Amino acid sequence: ALRFPQALTLEDSAQQSGHPGDTLTYRLWARNTTTLTQTLTLALSGTDWTAAPLNQSTQLLAPGAGQALSVTLQVPGNALPGQRDVFTATLSADSLGGTLGQAVLTGLTLSGYGVQVAPPSSQRTGLPGDTFTYTFTLTNTGNLIDTFALSLGGASWPVSAPSSIGPLPPFASQAFTLSVDIPLTATDGAQDAVLLTLTSQADPTVSAQATFTTTADLPGGVTLAADSVAQSALPGEVVTYTLTLTNSGLYTDTYDLSLGASAWSSVLSVASAGPLSPGASAAFTVRVSIPASAADGESDALALTALSQSDPAVLQTLTLTTTARWHHVYIPLTVR
Repeated sequence: ALRFPQALTLEDSAQQSGHPGDTLTYRLWARNTTTLTQTLTLALSGTDWTAAPLNQSTQLLAPGAGQALSVTLQVPGNALPGQRDVFTATLSADSLGGTLGQAVLTGLTLSGYGVQVAPPSSQRTGLPGDTFTYTFTLTNTGNLIDTFALSLGGASWPVSAPSSIGPLPPFASQAFTLSVDIPLTATDGAQDAVLLTLTSQADPTVSAQATFTTTADLPGGVTLAADSVAQSALPGEVVTYTLTLTNSGLYTDTYDLSLGASAWSSVLSVASAGPLSPGASAAFTVRVSIPASAADGESDALALTALSQSDPAVLQTLTLTTTARWHHVYIPLTVR
């Protein structure tokens, strides 16, 4: 029998219930029912779950004084419906070396449905005509067997997916896949962002979502060709190079043309080429003026660059070399 039966009382129910993962709270009232000031200590025992005093478990109280105490109990994340934990809260006085009061507390697991999906998002990039597979993992976080309906929102490209996942036991996981086809007509940078929703068939208010985004990435390309990349002429003359630029990429593009630094004067006929559809070409010229003072055999190298306006990584440089040549006249020597 307790020496002071009113030393520890309950402010609310001795049995609390919650879903897996919930924290249950028990409110107690500790009173010093002795005639001396006492240091009272609240201890917990007999729990299989995780229980702890929410506030300070040791209190210094004058005779007749009281203090509110709280105890928390964590319902395990894998607790099954109806599973319970019974434990004891014991109040003792240090100077007396004995128990002042006890309270038997119970935690009860409620049934509930839950679902999680991972990863929360996924992205893939590829060419038109490619098919990409996305893998997700669904976890039944409820403590009852459940089946989950799968729905897709926002899909404009062909998607293959199962209609449902399950049935799954409580806390079990299952991986599943979805595939997306990038249409052959997809343009560069086109995207298909899809919202994946998994809904409990037992409780439609329970659902989880993830997104997967597929992007069409068409490669760009450019090819420069010249009738000749090396020419020669007399000092003071102008040499003309005829060039062809071809869009070797898979999307329509425009290309900026530029000439590098050189000692001799040079002029481009156009500043850009395009827009050019894939495989299309454009012709242009570069004119190089040979200085009148150029020595025989003197040359000048000129760098011509074509740069994609859509992708700075797409470029090509061609070097045009112009050489000054003197025409030598030989007069035969005749001996009589």
